[in-house]
Amino acid sequence: MSRSRLFRAVVCVGLCLAAVGTSHAALLDEGNGQLYDNVTDLVWQQNANLAATNTFGLSGIDTNGRMTWGTAQNWIAAMNANDYLGHSDWMLPSVSPVNGKSFNYNYSIDGTTDRVYNITSSASPLSYMYYVNLGLKAPMSPLDDSPQPDFGVFRNGTWGGQADIGIVKNLQSNGYWTSTAYDPVPGYVWYFDTQFGAQGGGTQYYYGLNAWAVRPADAGDIAAAIPEPETYLMLLAGLGLLGFVARSRKYS
Repeated sequence: MSRSRLFRAVVCVGLCLAAVGTSHAALLDEGNGQLYDNVTDLVWQQNANLAATNTFGLSGIDTNGRMTWGTAQNWIAAMNANDYLGHSDWMLPSVSPVNGKSFNYNYSIDGTTDRVYNITSSASPLSYMYYVNLGLKAPMSPLDDSPQPDFGVFRNGTWGGQADIGIVKNLQSNGYWTSTAYDPVPGYVWYFDTQFGAQGGGTQYYYGLNAWAVRPADAGDIAAAIPEPETYLMLLAGLGLLGFVARSRKYS
């Protein structure tokens, strides 16, 4: 086999094996209205606006599923009291520092701080869901600050309303509460805005944000991360190509 053919074969094998490796990081549909993210190790409700149709008997939730932070906490508590989908450990997503140590509240567009755009770290599960799992955009590029007009849930910057994005249903173009205090301002909590892909802090008394419940994954959820059949096919293809390369070299 010529060196050029050998080089191309090795490159192909590398791509196959790389595809196998990356295919394990995924948002997986478990059925029964639940999605497992095997990077954040959280289970999400497939319906990102469940509160609009199921208030669990609470008042203070409008027809668009929007509420204050306190009502969101009560909604979660009512969900757990009802053992929703067979679980009683639902919660609002939390936020941890991107740098793993302490929050950086400075504004950035490249995801290097904890505030505003293009945060792809799994330390911020809502932002990770938006940018990585769903492939949505901010108004500006993290690379050079150039405009990206196809940002937001509807990919045109529209606020309000909801849409199905991939296997996520009813994602609101609006803000979503987290469970984490925004320490610089008393009474503020972190939230994530899906219209702009922005993470920031807001008063917990604002009545206009949505709630999207998550829970820690258990053994049953982790079992759902078994590679898909096509993953095995890619691996077999790569191994077969390696065998072909070895035979070709032997008889050349």
